[in-house]
Amino acid sequence: MDATKTFTDSDLSNFYGSENWYRMPLFGGALVTDGVHFIMERGCGWMATDILAVVSLEKKVRGEDFVSVKFRKNADGSAVITYDDGNGNILYTQNYDFADCPVSEINFYFENKVLMLVGER
Repeated sequence: MDATKTFTDSDLSNFYGSENWYRMPLFGGALVTDGVHFIMERGCGWMATDILAVVSLEKKVRGEDFVSVKFRKNADGSAVITYDDGNGNILYTQNYDFADCPVSEINFYFENKVLMLVGER
């Protein structure tokens, strides 16, 4: 990953609310917030598009009004993204053999067709 495009947990904790929303036309007009756009611009666009694909297309997830999404990277570089209903009931799990994300955890919410960092809700 290009060092100029990296980010830290501290960078992500700076996002509270969002001044801008960015439309993602391939995903039914879903929107992403400033925080999600920030990580997309810094090399993790794959993560946001994968999340939007799952919440838009996966039968067990797409009908939910609210989805809590958790990205976790393991020490060996593999990762998992879990999708739950906000009450800990897992709806879908996606495993990755390798993830080039500079942080080990990111939590998102998908609500009202908007993908956001948890601090932006």
